[in-house]
Amino acid sequence: MNKDMIYITFIVPAYNVGDYIADTLESILNQSYKKFHIIIVEDGSTDGVTLRICQEYADKYKNSITLIKQRNLGVGAARNNGLNQVKNSKYVCFLDSDDFLDLFFIENFYKKEQQYKEQNIDVIFGLPNIYNNVSKNYLKWYDEEIFKNIFKKSSYVLPVLEPRLYDLEVNACRKIYSLEFLRTSGFSFEDSVRYEDFLPHFFLLNNAKNCLGFKFTIFNYRINRPNQLTLKSDKSRLDMIVAFKQTIQYMNKHIENKIHRTKIINQILIFSMWTISIAEININKEFVVQLKDVLNLLKKTDISSYKKEIATRTQKLFLFAIKRKYLHKYIVDYIYFDLLKKKIFRR
Repeated sequence: MNKDMIYITFIVPAYNVGDYIADTLESILNQSYKKFHIIIVEDGSTDGVTLRICQEYADKYKNSITLIKQRNLGVGAARNNGLNQVKNSKYVCFLDSDDFLDLFFIENFYKKEQQYKEQNIDVIFGLPNIYNNVSKNYLKWYDEEIFKNIFKKSSYVLPVLEPRLYDLEVNACRKIYSLEFLRTSGFSFEDSVRYEDFLPHFFLLNNAKNCLGFKFTIFNYRINRPNQLTLKSDKSRLDMIVAFKQTIQYMNKHIENKIHRTKIINQILIFSMWTISIAEININKEFVVQLKDVLNLLKKTDISSYKKEIATRTQKLFLFAIKRKYLHKYIVDYIYFDLLKKKIFRR
């Protein structure tokens, strides 16, 4: 890395986050290691506050912050817009505008990454914390045990040889990316899809030649705030079907490894069952019908391998019920699904 190169660029999409965006930006600006740049993509906020705060920070920190303004196009388009503006940076990190960094993140990352600088690392995984916005408590990240097991012996792994990477939470912000790798792989987020992190997780692992995993905190993921996408139980949940369809189409075209394919199916089933457990029943009815059609895109050999190698009894039952319309009534309401499980598993 030459002396004029920025070490890491943070891309921060911002939409109606007037209560949080200042905390996010301060967590970057106050980093102990200063060789960074921030690109804020103001995504057409309507709260009358977010744009004003972003502009104030951009005016105050002209050398450290670039502000891009766009009409409301969504997180994926905002990230792509920011990524297109990155110049002369070794790494890129996406940070949501309600989350915040650990204050020693860049310093800790730099010290660790320098040990592997000759390997030209493509993707680096970190281990976030969960911050409960109501209780103010910090919780363990969802896949902490899987993460620690993957990187127990070495921080350096090859995705082609470590299928458990496919089991990690798909969150795009828990990864740091080589800018060169993103450019050469042709990476971008889908512009018009919510749950825009889903397909990129598998695309990046399929294209990365190597990965690192560092156990220090990369960022703090804020939960239980008003209007948070992951809290929504409305029709926006159906956008997940689009993400599943795009992922299966990509997998069928580009991923040959049988184990990796079964891991992707497993993630689809996990996300599907989670969605049904929190969404409204009328949304679930439509979700289940569309999910049945999407799962029909899977090859029969993949379904067989998944059932044989990975699926739990509950997941096998879920797949069985999805394929049969007369059983959909048991899936759309999780209480009835539990009753179905008890009835079947008693046999």
